Amino acid sequence: PVTGTTYAEFEPALDYVVCKIPRFPFDKFPKADRVLGTQMKATGEVMAIGRTAEEAMQKAVQSLEIDEKDLYSAKAHKASDDEIEQKLVRPQDDRLFYLAEAFRRGYSLEDVHELTKINFYFLDVVKHMVEMEKEIEANPDDLDVLRLAKKYGF
Repeated sequence: PVTGTTYAEFEPALDYVVCKIPRFPFDKFPKADRVLGTQMKATGEVMAIGRTAEEAMQKAVQSLEIDEKDLYSAKAHKASDDEIEQKLVRPQDDRLFYLAEAFRRGYSLEDVHELTKINFYFLDVVKHMVEMEKEIEANPDDLDVLRLAKKYGF
């Protein structure tokens, strides 16, 4: 044994997920072109660690220091379905919030994937976060729901 209790071939389990989100300064430059492409527009990034992808993403969004503290955006909520689809098709800094809004409006994983070409895993994480929001709203006094919500970063 290396430490007296564990062996050298012991492999530690990774019990955490890391989420990194770029920080775009469009709040300071409102007239700048928000469409993302090959040009460098981020001025930094946030990194969050959690036990689940949902928890890590929640923490990362909160760390961005923007108006949104979770995946709900009033601007995305007020947008029409056509505006939502345009925001999904053309990558912008606020695309994550429009993804969540699309799921709130009943878009399927396949519909959103077809519009965005984003990997199903990441879309499923966002969809699960939206489903968890609805579960919390429907059962605000249920301790089991609140424990599960805490596990997912709410």
